[in-house]
Amino acid sequence: MRKSCYYLFLPCILLLLLYPAFTPLHAQTPATLAQLEARLLKGEFDTGLVSDLMRTGRFFIDKNGSAPADIDSALRTAGNLANASRKNNYQRGIGLAQLLQAMAQRETGQQQEARRTTLQAFRHLSQYGTLEDQAEAILEHGAAYDNSDKEIAEKIKYYEQGAALYGRLNRTLKQAQLKEFIGDLYHVKRDYSTAIDVLTQSLALYQRVHYNRLQGIYALMGVVYSELDMYVKALQYNLMAVKTAEQLGDNSSLMIAIYNRLGVFYADTYADSLAIVYYTKGLKLARQLKDSSGIQNLLINLSDIYKQTKRYQQALDTLKLAESIQPLTDDNDRAYFAMLYLKTLIPLQNMVKAKPYFEQLNSLYNNGNLHPRVQQSVRLQLATYLQANKQYAASAPFLSAFDQHKKEYPVSVQRSAIAERLWAKADSAAGNIAAALEHFQQYKALSDSALSIDKARQMGQLQLAFETEKKDKDIALLQHRDTLQQTSLQRERNIRHIIIGAVILLLAFCGTLYQAYRIKQKANGQLKQQQHAIHQQNEQLKKLLGEKEWLLKEIHHRVKNNLQIVISLLNSQSAYLDNEAAIAAIQNSQHRMHAMSLIHQKLYQTDNLTTINMPWYFRELADYMKHCFSIERKIEFALNIAPVELDVVQAVPVGLILNEAVSNAIKYAFPGNRRGTISISLQTAGEHCLLSIADNGIGLPEGFDPAASDSLGMNLMQGLSAQLGGELELLNDNGLFIRLRFTTTHTLPVSN
Repeated sequence: MRKSCYYLFLPCILLLLLYPAFTPLHAQTPATLAQLEARLLKGEFDTGLVSDLMRTGRFFIDKNGSAPADIDSALRTAGNLANASRKNNYQRGIGLAQLLQAMAQRETGQQQEARRTTLQAFRHLSQYGTLEDQAEAILEHGAAYDNSDKEIAEKIKYYEQGAALYGRLNRTLKQAQLKEFIGDLYHVKRDYSTAIDVLTQSLALYQRVHYNRLQGIYALMGVVYSELDMYVKALQYNLMAVKTAEQLGDNSSLMIAIYNRLGVFYADTYADSLAIVYYTKGLKLARQLKDSSGIQNLLINLSDIYKQTKRYQQALDTLKLAESIQPLTDDNDRAYFAMLYLKTLIPLQNMVKAKPYFEQLNSLYNNGNLHPRVQQSVRLQLATYLQANKQYAASAPFLSAFDQHKKEYPVSVQRSAIAERLWAKADSAAGNIAAALEHFQQYKALSDSALSIDKARQMGQLQLAFETEKKDKDIALLQHRDTLQQTSLQRERNIRHIIIGAVILLLAFCGTLYQAYRIKQKANGQLKQQQHAIHQQNEQLKKLLGEKEWLLKEIHHRVKNNLQIVISLLNSQSAYLDNEAAIAAIQNSQHRMHAMSLIHQKLYQTDNLTTINMPWYFRELADYMKHCFSIERKIEFALNIAPVELDVVQAVPVGLILNEAVSNAIKYAFPGNRRGTISISLQTAGEHCLLSIADNGIGLPEGFDPAASDSLGMNLMQGLSAQLGGELELLNDNGLFIRLRFTTTHTLPVSN
């Protein structure tokens, strides 16, 4: 009675699939609930905050062994999200809050409530959410069903809907993972043909995206093919699972199940040495991972191999070690170990040591707490012990109960054969020769069938080994033939290349002579033509250059006028607004446009169409800021600008950065009636420019992180610095000090 541990390899796949779509797997630790509630109290609400709320709620739910306090925090987070979404009329957020609530209900075992809530979330998100939201909701609904015979069909139905949604989203990897999980569910449902079809689809999807961690699906397909008695396929996929995992260096707990399953396959085909090899590999890994259940299962299977090879004492020692790994808290486990001891002691005819295990097994059976499938195994084992003690009549009730439940809980051919053999002995002891003969005939037929299965497994193993060896030989033969062909082809290519080379050299020599003659004849004529062409090109270039300069001036003039028009339009619009945030945003936009307008004004007023005089530009921009904010008496400007000119491509972002920095300093650095100074410096050293903007105001708040700021101005400065290829630094030094270092495309001294 080996433990295969072969189905439901992949519960981790479901966790990945149910992880929120907007949260990357490498996401940072979520914000605390208090931090999020503080943001909500300030009136902050956007999609970023919605993502943070969902991420934090998930964090509480996904914690191992979520405590009631964690579930309460998750529900509180869902409530906050729902209230804020209703307040801001954000319908998608309402659906996501329902989804988070359903997850918490499922975690606490409220399956019916979770199903109702997920259906509400799915309907809401179908109207207001994304396809990915809908997929997450339908998967969460499916997760609220268990794997029982009563509910597994519903679970599969909803997961298939989720897989279809991922297909529409072109999320191929997630679709493949979900298909694999569905195939596993069909395996649990014992619909093996459908399981293989779905797993084959999953494997094709994995291969489409070049996903190489296929050991899990290979192992699962090996299990299902084994259930279908397709032993060559079963062994092939199990070996592929081991090979793939070992190539990838996979040492996860999945490998324990894979090694164990391959060991079981070899044990069933009586390849005992190979079975021990894979059991030992799995045992070593289980001990490294401290997986108590895995260690115990593998020790039980090793004990079974030792019993199969008549090493009974070694089997008993290994079985005792397995029993000591973890306490037996379940009657089914206690019965299982009692049966293992009896199966090992009865062949030794050690009835004295076997008796306590028989009494324990009989007591567990009479208590009525055993699973019906376990009861079937117990009945056979109790009958086997009684007949080993010549108590044939006492074994009959157990055999009758076994036959009574055989249709309801089918057993393997081997166990059916054991039952028929025990019946034959019981009937023979009771003098019922006709019945004994009938049962014996049934026993022989079932034994032959079991033997045929074993032979088929062995033949499958041998066939795969033969096909593998034949394939290797064919490959070697083809490689040898290919080598000979390549050698012959190379010789022919060499001869052909020599002939072609000689012909080419001869033609080249003739061509050189002819070319020299042609060159001599045409040299004078070409020189005259070239001189004439050069003269014409020079005239055309002069004309084009004049037209280009006129056109560029016209473009700069029109750009400047258009920017002024937009500034005027924004100014007119702000007169009709009573929202301070909107007015401030419009004013900020006006300042940025003026910063660009100054550049285009300068360009069309001068003959230099490519560079900007930076001392003039900085003075003009500073005067403009003083005028706009009416700060002539409150804030002074100290300018130290090197006499340089910058390319227009760099002057525009530099001007915008200066505009943002000065605007922020005027707005925030000098609260109340505080006076201060804003210092602006632009210096050059070779190909490098250093722009410094400093104020003696209150500086940045403590703990302020520019990289994490969602301010448009800060993001604009960061983006413009990146556009310049520069390094932007913000420091608190008796106020805020902003420094930008960048490399110029070309820097020119200001002409006098």
